[in-house]
Amino acid sequence: RHLRPMLEDIKKKLWATAKPYIEKRLDAHFIEVKNNLRGYQEIADKYYGGSVEALIRKHESSEDPTFKDEARPIENIYARFLRFSAQKAGLATDLAGKVAFLFTDRDRELMEEVSQNYSFTIPLDRQAVVAGFLFAAVVLLAVELLLALLRLLLRPQRRKFDGAPVR
Repeated sequence: RHLRPMLEDIKKKLWATAKPYIEKRLDAHFIEVKNNLRGYQEIADKYYGGSVEALIRKHESSEDPTFKDEARPIENIYARFLRFSAQKAGLATDLAGKVAFLFTDRDRELMEEVSQNYSFTIPLDRQAVVAGFLFAAVVLLAVELLLALLRLLLRPQRRKFDGAPVR
């Protein structure tokens, strides 16, 4: 009964320490890719009604090998933009939604980068320390009681000199 709120509190504190790393990395990559795409988006806005896909198709179908070869880098930048946009949208929800999103649709490259640079910390306030000690005491008490019960059940019975059990 008391364990569930304590575990929820720990989960929230863990998320609170990991969340800034994930969101900051995502924001940094999103800003970078948005800046990389900006010039191409302006061209797409001017000539193709804002469609970067149409701009990419135009480059792919160009007779000029320079423009043709430029299609792939634009496509890569645009794909990263879409990927990071989806990640930002997936994380723009409540705590349960964010956790579910990270378990199901997380960006592997981003999460690998976060895990390589993440330093795990749990802020230890008075309540967390007291909860930890209480949890440890309850677990130790349960183990000791289980061991005492096993010793009681498994100890050999004493017998009288004549071989009959003592009651």
